[in-house]
Amino acid sequence: MNRRIRLTITALLCALVATAGGVRAAGLGSKAHGPVVVQYWLNLCWQPAQTDFRHLVAAFNSSHPGIQIQPTCFSNASVLQPRLLAAIHQHRPPALSQTDAFAVASYVDLGAVQDLTPYVHGKTGLSAAAIADYFGPQWLNGKYHSGQYSMPFNDTSVTVLWYNPKLLSAAGIKSPPSTWTQFARDCAIVTKHGNWCMDTTDNEEPLFEANVREWGGTLVNAAGNRATLSSPAAVNALQFWVNLVKKGYVHHTNSAGTQWEQDFSSGHVAFEVYSSEGYTDTQNVVGKKFTIGVAQMPAGPKNADAGNGGDNIFIFKDVSPAVKAAAWTYIKWATQPKWTAWWAEQLSTAPVRKSAVNLMSGYLRQHPQALPAIRELPRAYFSPTVSGWGQAQGDIDTEISKAELGQESAAQAMKTVSTKVTYDITHAG
Repeated sequence: MNRRIRLTITALLCALVATAGGVRAAGLGSKAHGPVVVQYWLNLCWQPAQTDFRHLVAAFNSSHPGIQIQPTCFSNASVLQPRLLAAIHQHRPPALSQTDAFAVASYVDLGAVQDLTPYVHGKTGLSAAAIADYFGPQWLNGKYHSGQYSMPFNDTSVTVLWYNPKLLSAAGIKSPPSTWTQFARDCAIVTKHGNWCMDTTDNEEPLFEANVREWGGTLVNAAGNRATLSSPAAVNALQFWVNLVKKGYVHHTNSAGTQWEQDFSSGHVAFEVYSSEGYTDTQNVVGKKFTIGVAQMPAGPKNADAGNGGDNIFIFKDVSPAVKAAAWTYIKWATQPKWTAWWAEQLSTAPVRKSAVNLMSGYLRQHPQALPAIRELPRAYFSPTVSGWGQAQGDIDTEISKAELGQESAAQAMKTVSTKVTYDITHAG
């Protein structure tokens, strides 16, 4: 999208400094003019993420005296993203930000985000080996249209299967299911004496995305401008859960809150499909009743995919070349294996690079519950990188709930949501 780029006074000064030789091509500041300042907006404000992020930035700033990263923390993505949109329209965005890649797509469509391809493949870019070191879905997550518009930063929500080992053992089940067919069979076995298989809520869209792929379907077409959720694969994936709810094996709580957690921690529910990152908090709720078992997400009839969610990092266009270069220096530094492994250990998330797993060997011996999520990374895919997917997620959740509550058929739910999602992704912005 062509639009007039208005240079701010700061950008003009940076350009003059660069012309005078005060700023090197790599974006480093000089002693005479001070460091290149990189404004960085983010929503990693919860603890311990905020403290860990400050440590990360302090380590970078101390080792790069020519660059100064200045972070500004917003409470959550719902607060950050409207601020980013306002800054874009005012031509005053930060240099760096981070959020879901599908949200980045909206900013790309506004012509506001820098294509990182020249940086990735430039003189200070990444080698072919470094690019191959990223897990495939993570690297793919940053691509949009024909460019690399964001970089993987952290995986916070790899979808795994939690289970209650005590309940399974009492039912004569020796191991957690590896397929959804086995899962349905186990549901029938454990549902007795006041116990049941699993809770679903009105926030199951991340699981459903993976299920659609596992049943052989897609979420959007290749062009990213039309939903494909009325396909037989999507209908069958939803019908699988509708059947389990009808039989009483799965309870739909119609709540995205803590009801499922209370049920699971009570010891009466065999399974939950949830984010790997939430293990510690849920285990604290369970207490000493049992130790939560963790397994990879079961495979579907066609594929063995899992869901993933995390924040990508990106650079805005409306900053000077020197600031962009400095921002790229930070991105490359912060996503190296050493810091990827450190971040994953500090926050119990999954790393985005393969070599980081080797650096985590000691941690993984002490935290074996993290292994299933890491083993899933080569098949843990993200939401489609298209504008409007945030709204689409809510619409998908609404129709899933209606089908599971018997208010409409699975086929009708998917027909309705396909129309809604197509509208969402073609009218975003």
